[in-house]
Amino acid sequence: MRVKKAQAAIEFSILIATVLLGMTMLVSAMAYKLKENQKSELLLHMQSLGDLILNEYRIAANAEPGFKKIFEIPTVINGFNYSLNFNATFREVSIKLSRTEYLIVFPGDLNVYGTLDRGFNLVERGVDFVNFTHLTREQAFNWQHSHGLR
Repeated sequence: MRVKKAQAAIEFSILIATVLLGMTMLVSAMAYKLKENQKSELLLHMQSLGDLILNEYRIAANAEPGFKKIFEIPTVINGFNYSLNFNATFREVSIKLSRTEYLIVFPGDLNVYGTLDRGFNLVERGVDFVNFTHLTREQAFNWQHSHGLR
């Protein structure tokens, strides 16, 4: 009788350990999948931000010299801080969030100059260039009012 109780206790312990191990593996797999989904979502947001910047460049590049427009680059991506690095020499913008970097390169023959950062930016078309100028909120407000906008 004692052996049967001991054997039942051992089998029960093995069963509980197996169930706990299985649950742990399931929770780990779900956590990994959730993290991968969050990473994919952040990358999509970074791509959207890159598309925004490229679209503003394309609009200016296809406009007549003298074209000017203010646009806003979000200060956070999905609630996360990120860095934006504009390198006019290589005609590229790097968007970095955590360990992920998304790079956009400006197409075409026009030179690209200026400063580009989160917040308000002015894009303007010159004869053979597109220039970006980062603006403070006050500068953007004053520029828009002086040009009859908003």
